[in-house]
Amino acid sequence: MTQIAQNLEKRFKKHRIVFWYDSKKELRKDYDELEFSDIEKIELNNNEFRVKHRIHFYLPGWEVDIIRGEMFSDGYGFVVDYLAEILRSLRNHDYSDHYSQYYNLVSDISTRDKDGINKTFSGMMKILFPHKEATEKEIEEVLQFAIEGRKRVKDQLMKIDSTYCPGIRL
Repeated sequence: MTQIAQNLEKRFKKHRIVFWYDSKKELRKDYDELEFSDIEKIELNNNEFRVKHRIHFYLPGWEVDIIRGEMFSDGYGFVVDYLAEILRSLRNHDYSDHYSQYYNLVSDISTRDKDGINKTFSGMMKILFPHKEATEKEIEEVLQFAIEGRKRVKDQLMKIDSTYCPGIRL
């Protein structure tokens, strides 16, 4: 394994997305030779639409406050590294089927939409209900949130490309 592959593999253990930028294409041969069993390489070659289609959830920026100085604590703080490690360990758990005891997604939505909804649902359940102790109403709210986020992805895709046909409306 090359040093580049070793460094990338180390980065993928901590990060879900790694960007490779080589404008002069000096390392193109190395990039082409890279192969990982559970990592997909996606190139941006005027295909941003295709890449955005793979995003599972979309949260418009205006719904999240921009971090400002007055938001920081001047007393007690919260150790983010500890929380990040907990969240990283939860990647090994899958909560995506937890809603199936109460709800089913319609069968004619795309696999990509189902994956996006399931991954968002699973992620939110891990954060909000790590012990899987949620009521049917709470599960419904998380599922609706996941569906709405995926719908926003499709809405953004339609804004970008008027020829995009999403199929089933979420």
